[in-house]
Amino acid sequence: MRYDKGNWPAINVKSVLASVERVFKSRDTSKLTGVAYNRLYLLDGFIAHYDLGGFQYHYSETSRLAKDILASYQVNNPDHYMQECFVRDYGQAYCQSEYDLARNLKTCAAHYLPELEAYDNAAEREDDISTARILLAKHGITA
Repeated sequence: MRYDKGNWPAINVKSVLASVERVFKSRDTSKLTGVAYNRLYLLDGFIAHYDLGGFQYHYSETSRLAKDILASYQVNNPDHYMQECFVRDYGQAYCQSEYDLARNLKTCAAHYLPELEAYDNAAEREDDISTARILLAKHGITA
């Protein structure tokens, strides 16, 4: 695919959002597609974590992914993509798709964050209790 100045192809916003929403609904980052990964790690505040697998591992607590999406400059300032210099260099279709993606990522992450936080907090609590039981048993203490 050629990327001619001022005529970049639009991002498949629907595909990226579907992937991110699948991750949030399932609380399973292995459902994140390569296409969605390639968009997310480019957002301000993200790094590639070396590859898709590293990214998925880093964000295994999906509330962390939602929080980082919500903290991204681009997600909080989607008008950034509509600046004249960007439209001139990349084209209206591409810039509009970046704008749409940023706005929709914000809506999606904000919608799922409370549920994701509750799930991750409950999972952490269960892990902590399990570890405490193991340590108590190690020292002959029953609870």
